[in-house]
Amino acid sequence: MAGEEKEMKKLLTEWRKFLKEGAGGPYYHLSPVKFDKFQQQMATDPSISSDVGFHFGTKDTALTVADKLKQDGKVNSGDSVYLYTVNLDNGKTLELPENRSGTWSVNSILKAMFEGFGGEPHPAIPDEMVNDYYDDVVTSPSGENIKDLSFQPTEEMEEFIEWFSSLGFDSIKYENTFEGGGDSYIVFRPEQIDVADTEEYQVP
Repeated sequence: MAGEEKEMKKLLTEWRKFLKEGAGGPYYHLSPVKFDKFQQQMATDPSISSDVGFHFGTKDTALTVADKLKQDGKVNSGDSVYLYTVNLDNGKTLELPENRSGTWSVNSILKAMFEGFGGEPHPAIPDEMVNDYYDDVVTSPSGENIKDLSFQPTEEMEEFIEWFSSLGFDSIKYENTFEGGGDSYIVFRPEQIDVADTEEYQVP
């Protein structure tokens, strides 16, 4: 009995640590590509802004992506798609309103952070940064102006992630109304993602 109580206390301690550190799940991501590790993808069309980071949500929300991929001509009926079940190390999460028209690009995230609260910035953003933002300046820790990097998407994304992390945040949470509702998360580093399972589905 004493041994069981000791083991239970150990499990409770680990669970409390798990919650405190922000890890959680399961969350889901659907892709037409089968892979072992998440890697940042960039849009091949330079006129289209790339999503920043890795996006995860409910199982129902993830499965709606198959229909969107089909509508966009990226998959056809009978093709395989892969549903990834993951646990995330969310760390400290910044909650933002859904504001996009189809992507979570650097600019769309900046707009949500600086203007998405009834035209006001998120309370975590210092007044000095707000003033700079309206002068088209968002300075990364390395000294780069992120607003000047739109034609260098890889560097823009890297500098944005460093800037976002410098505010003390590790992930973004938003209500995914664009894909049917439910909370979704964006994390920025592959090491925040633990793939628990991969299921293959056929596109109807």
